[in-house]
Amino acid sequence: MTELFHLKTFLNDVHFLIPVDIATVHAGRMLGGSGSHNSNVYNRGSPLDFDYWAKLLDDETWDYKHMLKHFKDSENFVGRLVNENQRYQYYGKFGPLRVDVDIPDFLHKWTMAASELGYNFSDPNAHQTPSFTAQSISIRNGIRESTYDAFVKKKTMWHPTIHRYSQADRILIGGNNTAYGVAYSRHGIPHIAHAKREVIVSAGAFGSPSCSPNLGSGHRRFFRLTKRDKTCLTLHD
Repeated sequence: MTELFHLKTFLNDVHFLIPVDIATVHAGRMLGGSGSHNSNVYNRGSPLDFDYWAKLLDDETWDYKHMLKHFKDSENFVGRLVNENQRYQYYGKFGPLRVDVDIPDFLHKWTMAASELGYNFSDPNAHQTPSFTAQSISIRNGIRESTYDAFVKKKTMWHPTIHRYSQADRILIGGNNTAYGVAYSRHGIPHIAHAKREVIVSAGAFGSPSCSPNLGSGHRRFFRLTKRDKTCLTLHD
């Protein structure tokens, strides 16, 4: 059975939703997160978002130019591209997560419709522009490949301890502003996991921010500003 997190946004007077201006977002509560149950779309965030976060935090390592390396390292992109000249600039070849492109029979007519409406037809995971596009999907041998499949399950030389039915609550930060562990709850009982080397935050686009309000001063500034801008931060199960 698929379990989901039901997350709600702030009351928002910028985006109008019916019947109220609050959106409920369903996120996967399972190994691999939403990639284990959704429609298998593989799409990076907007480069403009990464550049905005870098400016907000005064930390250029968050901008899209720096983050692109991590995207490329994580993927084995084998799909057909609209612009093959962009393949080595924007896409990875040797990462564990296999990404293909779904080419439906009606793609030609879809392209014609885009042209008729004055839109471009371009690759969605390069330096994005408003456009029509074929859908990138994470798939291997005709079967969905989630991040759990690619990064954990197939790493036979590495055997992590996995605590199922656990929810990360917050990252624990020491006096030297270094993460030393994670507070989490399992079956309603609070626990703490201590880190020997580092804490890797990989709880998804919704879960990761909800773990982070107790980070250092620069990050607190980030959350304070985005909350004022009515970004979706009230993310709870």
